[in-house]
Amino acid sequence: MPDPISRRRFLGMAAGLSMALTDTGLTAASVSRQRWTATGAATPTSAPFDHAMQRFMQQHAVRAGSLSVLKDGRTVVHRAYTWAAADYAVTRPASLFRIASCSKAFTCAAITRLLAGGRLSRHDAVFPLLGITSPAFSQQSPDPRINAITVQDLVNHAGGWNDHGQVTALDGTVIPSSGFDPVFRIREIAHALGLAVPPTKRQLAEYMYGEPLQFAPGTQDYTSTHGASYSNFGYVLLGLVVEHVTGRSYPGYVRDAILVPLGIHDVYLAHTARERRLPGEVTYDDPGHGLSALRPASSRAVPAAYGGGDFLTETMDAGGGLAMTSFALARFIHTYAVWGLGRRSTAAGTWQWARAGSMPGTTSLAVSRSNGIDYAYVFNSRTFPPDALNRLDATLDRLTNALR
Repeated sequence: MPDPISRRRFLGMAAGLSMALTDTGLTAASVSRQRWTATGAATPTSAPFDHAMQRFMQQHAVRAGSLSVLKDGRTVVHRAYTWAAADYAVTRPASLFRIASCSKAFTCAAITRLLAGGRLSRHDAVFPLLGITSPAFSQQSPDPRINAITVQDLVNHAGGWNDHGQVTALDGTVIPSSGFDPVFRIREIAHALGLAVPPTKRQLAEYMYGEPLQFAPGTQDYTSTHGASYSNFGYVLLGLVVEHVTGRSYPGYVRDAILVPLGIHDVYLAHTARERRLPGEVTYDDPGHGLSALRPASSRAVPAAYGGGDFLTETMDAGGGLAMTSFALARFIHTYAVWGLGRRSTAAGTWQWARAGSMPGTTSLAVSRSNGIDYAYVFNSRTFPPDALNRLDATLDRLTNALR
């Protein structure tokens, strides 16, 4: 089975925002003061991977990164890297990174678990299940198809929302764009609801219940539209489904039902505010600034990675709000599918599945391959030229193909 779309395209779609290609502000003088550090167990096998990561990070002024590679479930590489001035905190294998849309794989695992236990059906209509039957305010007019959206539709990005550009699907259907990704429009929704604080996930769902759909639920999905009909919000809804069915918080259920049985303990809900970083979490580099999603009434600009990108990791938990080590991500996808529902594929033949994430201050990638390889990397930046990640991915593919 091929991956449903190129990994570079995943990154473009994962956050619903275009890549920031502005300069990081690193000068020739500051480069001369940079120090390269690699931590974790160094082996002859890890050396070429170290070289690939060093070249990428130094070329693109990335200060923190981590890479983990597993072969048939055994750790081959678990390394962390720093390219920064001497006073910058050294990145460790235990350092935590936001993983953006790679969080969606954990949501699929939670849904998989609930389906297997008979607590949920793929065909369950989501809004009726959640008890959402009316829009957030009277001026909204719900799409007559809104109650037809199912759990499986949301998994497939087929709920009816297209928050990217207009696209022609494989069947010739032209799908318009809403131009509106609610996960990245927190301030606008807060203002529409008359809130002085950010909307809750439930309020976000009630608001979107009254917004139009771009296509009939279930008629188009991520693959059939070449990755264009993508919905971060659909995964926020899936997180609400998990909470409704289990009576647990989304992070709590994922931790206890999915991760603890695998011996994975370093996965957390990230916090948006810089001062609320998790112990051991890296800082995030992004040149952007914007008005704060944490304080919708404020007119003060803040860094994009810490609320100025108009998103909240707490709100987008199931769609892009988790933080973890690269090893936790690689270890997780050795058991559960990196894309879609179910466990890791055991299909014969040559195949690869991948999922990537991107938002201000974050780049992540998780890959499972038919040769028994699972690998993941994370960086604390996303300000790369368009083809840089393609080249890195090609190098990592070559290196993992050579593993025995």
